[in-house]
Amino acid sequence: MAALFEAYITNLGKYNEGELVGETLKFPTSPQAVEALLKNIGVDGIRYEEFFITSFDGDVLGLYDYLGEYENLDELNHLACLLSELPQSEIEKFEAALHMGTHASCVADIINLAENLDSLEPSGWQLYMVLFAYLCGVAKAFGFHLPIHTWRPKWESKIFRAPSGCIPLLAESAGILSGAPVRPPPAPSMQS
Repeated sequence: MAALFEAYITNLGKYNEGELVGETLKFPTSPQAVEALLKNIGVDGIRYEEFFITSFDGDVLGLYDYLGEYENLDELNHLACLLSELPQSEIEKFEAALHMGTHASCVADIINLAENLDSLEPSGWQLYMVLFAYLCGVAKAFGFHLPIHTWRPKWESKIFRAPSGCIPLLAESAGILSGAPVRPPPAPSMQS
């Protein structure tokens, strides 16, 4: 089974003593792999009992933004197992939902999101962002640029702050969330 994401696990006790001892754990994993990794980094349950996660990396866009340094390894593995069973279209829908940020305050919420992707419905502001992404695509097709900071309603800035470069992702996400692809209309012909 291919790894969806990985975490660098570090021995907290040794870190506090000034020594960085850690290894990368790829998810999904097995209990034996976790046990071997903890043994290799010196977390034996006697002298050193605690670990923390120094970094995350992986193929699921935006996931690491919602994961912290003291996450439960069993929950992370459960999430990885759930995601590994999803087809690519569902992974893209999951990434879009993560990008919207409404279902991701902890790993349990992210697991719940992964288990309930089919019940996801876009809200009003998400539909606004879909429309905005569509208009940006149309403008780009005709050689125009719509600056994000000058064209938004006042209520939108309180709900969603678009990071720079997110419009292409929103355009992709829009098709995933609405069920219809977002494509600009064909350019008008110049026939007289």
